[in-house]
Amino acid sequence: MSDSCRSRAARRPFGPARAFTLVELLVVVGIIAILIALLMPALTRAREHANRVKCASNMRQIMIAATMYSTENKRGVYIWPYFEMDDLRCLYPTHLKDLNVAICPGTDNTVPTPDHLQDNARRGPRDDRGGHSYEVRQIWLAGTVFPDGLSFPKDKVVRPNGTTYEIDPLKTSKRFRQPSRVCLLMDADDDADGSGNMDINNWPDRGDNHGAQGINVSYLDGHVEWTPTGRPIVEAFMNGYYSPDLSQTILNKYGVRGSATSGYVWLW
Repeated sequence: MSDSCRSRAARRPFGPARAFTLVELLVVVGIIAILIALLMPALTRAREHANRVKCASNMRQIMIAATMYSTENKRGVYIWPYFEMDDLRCLYPTHLKDLNVAICPGTDNTVPTPDHLQDNARRGPRDDRGGHSYEVRQIWLAGTVFPDGLSFPKDKVVRPNGTTYEIDPLKTSKRFRQPSRVCLLMDADDDADGSGNMDINNWPDRGDNHGAQGINVSYLDGHVEWTPTGRPIVEAFMNGYYSPDLSQTILNKYGVRGSATSGYVWLW
């Protein structure tokens, strides 16, 4: 036998190649499933953290636009509610250039045209029919007394023809000594999450922009804070001069006394 033939024979395996058994394959699949189960919560948390950061950036850009708007009107109004309380159209396109800034990345909301800045999405985060992702806390009930004792009467507005009308007081750059404590924007939170389930208005639930963990809140000085569910959200409402449509049970739990029946006098 030649040397080349002996070399090929030496390299030839003895017997058929060994295949994986069914048990071994099941073990491998099980290990992969366990690894995925361990990694998914971490990936979900990472994605939600990224959504919160991007959402806060969007709100900060809206606040910059609102601040510029306030410097260009005599009253110092941050956001003028043309039609709906959550109307952002006064900012576009002079101060707010990108419609997508009004969308929280944790939602399916869309703002394809400026008209969709008129209100937040009616069916919540999963609503992709047109509507932005934020609540505008620009207006509050005249005569409401907040824990610091502050209260305002109705504002008088002059029409172009010289006649006047009254509206509930608006937040302006001339009204507050501590703008860093007064909120203007929050993640949208109405009483429907788009899944057909009713949730709590103005209180984080599983179906909201960032789930039940909390909301982003922006303040008149331009900064944005992640605000966890609980007393911090109630404090944001009270310090921001906004009467939340919350049950007395929630308000009492976090130390607030008062209601509509008390004439909207809020106390800690």
